Amino acid sequence: MGRTVPYITVAQLDRSPISNQLQKLVPRSSPNDRDAEMARIILRLSSMINDEVGQNLAATVDTEAGRVRVDSDGHLNIYTRSNPIIEVRSLEVGPSPTQLSPITDLSGLVLDPWRITVPNYGRPGSKLWARFVYVNGYPVTTLAAPVVAGATTITVTDGTGILPGMSVLTINDGQSEEVVIPTAVVGNVLTVAALDFAHAAGVGVSELPATIEEATLLLLSRLHDTWSLSMGAITTDGSGAKIPGATVKRAMCDAAVMLNPYRRMW
Repeated sequence: MGRTVPYITVAQLDRSPISNQLQKLVPRSSPNDRDAEMARIILRLSSMINDEVGQNLAATVDTEAGRVRVDSDGHLNIYTRSNPIIEVRSLEVGPSPTQLSPITDLSGLVLDPWRITVPNYGRPGSKLWARFVYVNGYPVTTLAAPVVAGATTITVTDGTGILPGMSVLTINDGQSEEVVIPTAVVGNVLTVAALDFAHAAGVGVSELPATIEEATLLLLSRLHDTWSLSMGAITTDGSGAKIPGATVKRAMCDAAVMLNPYRRMW
C-alpha cells in the first residue's frame, strides 16, 4: 500500500481536546522526547487506519496490471484497487501482457471512483490486458520551510497528488489555518494566492477529509486507557460507541463507522 504518512501532526494533536489526557503516555520525558514518541504513535495509528480500510489513504503512485474489458457501449473500463483516483500517468493496452501499446493522449480519460474509462475504445465485449500507473488518495504533507504572510509560493515535503487548479489544501495551523488552491506545481513548490498568515516549517498541509483526521484523533484518545494500551486492546470503537439493545449498533463516535466510506471495494 505504499509508504504510510501520519494523518495528523503532533501540533494538531496538541490543539485537540484529548491532548491533556495523553500527557503521561511518555513518563519522565522531556517535551521533545514526548513529541517524538507521539509522532511515532500517530504514524502507527495511521498505518492501522490503512489496514482497516484496505488501502493507503495518503496520495501514492501505484502501478497495476490485469485483464480489462470493453463494455457494450464500446468504452474500455479499468477498475483500480485504490481510490480516489487523482490522475493517470501512463496507460498501456493490448491483447496480451507482452503486447501492450501506450495510449499517448490521456486527456480524454474519465476518472470515476474506482474506475478509469477510455471512451469509444473498441469492439464491445473485447477482453484485453492493461498496465497503468496512477495517483490515488489524498495529498498529506507538511511545509518544508517557513513562509511569511503575503508569500505566493510554498514548499512542501511531498508534492504527490497535488494538482494545479484542482487540489484544495488546508494549512493546518490553528488560528492561522487557511485554504490554498495551487495555480502551479513544480516539484514540491506550489504557487498560491498571497497567504493571509505566516507559517512555520513542519505545519501540516493536507487535502485529507476531516472525517479521517477525526478518526485518527478518536483512536489516539483511547491511548489514555493504560489497560488497553498494555494489553494491545486498542480497537476502532470509541468509548461508548456501541448503542445498547438486542441488536448491537455502532454510533458515529466509532472510528470504524467514520472510515466506512473509504474502505477498499475489492
